[in-house]
Amino acid sequence: PDQLRMGRWTFSRRIFPSRALSGDFVDYFKLGDGYAGLYLTDVSGHGAASALVTAMIVALVAKYREAYATGLSDLILEPERFLGQLNRDLFARGLEKHATMFYGVVDLKSDALVFANAGQYPFPALFGRRHPRFLEVPGRPLGLFPDAHYTRSEISLAEVTRLVVVSDGMLTTAAQQTSAQRLELLLKLGASANDVDALALGLGTGEGNPCEDDVTLLFVQRSGV
Repeated sequence: PDQLRMGRWTFSRRIFPSRALSGDFVDYFKLGDGYAGLYLTDVSGHGAASALVTAMIVALVAKYREAYATGLSDLILEPERFLGQLNRDLFARGLEKHATMFYGVVDLKSDALVFANAGQYPFPALFGRRHPRFLEVPGRPLGLFPDAHYTRSEISLAEVTRLVVVSDGMLTTAAQQTSAQRLELLLKLGASANDVDALALGLGTGEGNPCEDDVTLLFVQRSGV
């Protein structure tokens, strides 16, 4: 559901589809009593093939969520291992597609975020008492390299009010602006937007603004802000 509250955090998302069927997806979910998982993924290309790979990724995530829920595996709590396994899963299927993904786990008790990035760009953005900043963690896309390794990062969310993750379609919604200008706008809007719809409006997405590529937004905000 939209505006799902988990611990001190409220999770919202929007997907603005392009003219062509393509492959963005975003999700968040409770993991036991103490954790929340979140991810945004973007499959290369457009059309039914990309959409099929997206559905495959969603099914794989559901498989590892179920494994955790039944006590078979805690893989989904470890972002770097989880992305590594997804990469092997996709590569083994011989797909002519690859995908980027940001995956994170919020410890709802300690307010810490552990995460890893499989080529997702723009990088996620953090807002709070410090200056807005991107979490610049590179990584190889899923499904391209069988031996890809992913870096685990961890940050405290004690001074963070919101986390924003967007797909790269956001960079193409304003032809008169460069990518650098769009990223600067994202930091400005993310610091002031009270909800995901205000962010989407500021970025120029929504009804009446057809997109060349999917634009997907993940908006995680400390409750009460």
